[in-house]
Amino acid sequence: MKRTNIKGAYLLSALIVFALSGCDVLNNNEPEVVAMTAEDLELASELMAESLADQSEGLMADLNDMTANVENQRIAYSGRNFWNNPSLRPCRGVNRDYSRSYDPATGTFTIAYSRQHEAENCSKSVDVNLQYVFMDSAGAFVAEPIAARRSIAEIAFEGTRSGTAAYTFGNGDTRTAGMEQVAQWNLAGLNGTADVATLSGTQTKEGTFTKTQGDSLSIEGSYTLSMETVDVTISQAATDSTGSDDELETKVTGTIQYTMTLTETINGETTLKETEGTIDLEGDGHALLRFLGLNRIYRVNLRDGERERHDNRGDDNDRENEGENGGSNDGGRNDG
Repeated sequence: MKRTNIKGAYLLSALIVFALSGCDVLNNNEPEVVAMTAEDLELASELMAESLADQSEGLMADLNDMTANVENQRIAYSGRNFWNNPSLRPCRGVNRDYSRSYDPATGTFTIAYSRQHEAENCSKSVDVNLQYVFMDSAGAFVAEPIAARRSIAEIAFEGTRSGTAAYTFGNGDTRTAGMEQVAQWNLAGLNGTADVATLSGTQTKEGTFTKTQGDSLSIEGSYTLSMETVDVTISQAATDSTGSDDELETKVTGTIQYTMTLTETINGETTLKETEGTIDLEGDGHALLRFLGLNRIYRVNLRDGERERHDNRGDDNDRENEGENGGSNDGGRNDG
């Protein structure tokens, strides 16, 4: 009777599986990671600025919600300039369909609202879901965060924002976008002896976009942006929403680190780009956006997401370490 070589059979099977998996790798449709051009940096900075600014549901929208008064019928942004004069932020929109509930077992307030906004240069439809846990210095839940605001020492916050938006820019370019953003923030040291409270946490955003330039060039793509605080603080005065008109954007300082993956399709060709860097919150309503290994810096307005070059250098001097990031910055499309 012929004996089967079990060991040989296993080895043959393993080789077949490896060969098939190798074919899958070689034949997959994932685009190769390529270097970012100067135009890619413009687009990436635009998307990141949007992910920071209050008007476009970015980081500052979460922080304004986190530090507001969570009332029965509304979120009250008392002490914020835009609360008394909404025209200061015309693309922010108004909270609608507001609801609030409280779970005493977990100390969690759950807030939901929507923003529907239509204007000449911007429109959006966004659903927002927020969870707050207010705690005192002993770690006990604060069930009446408005009446007992002075006893709040820490806020644990989770925010989810999802929806669509459309923008028209001054140069004639247009962009439509969809996004899903999830953030977890913790604000500690409130009502203490220090002048600032400490913000820690993360924000992850996944988005899609279609951008049409003035010359009718169409760019479609998607991106994932992850941000994490390094050493961010907020002035105690800004978290006390009983004061005179003020802006939270001018009271936040520190550094955030980020990573971004950007996929673009232009004329049927899809490319994948990756970048990382830091965002320095300046405490004057702006942030400096930096790309690792590059000289290029953008100054971003945290209210509306407007941005400008802040490095006083041309595109030829963008790359400090071409070996780190690869490729050249010249060539490619003209983003305007």
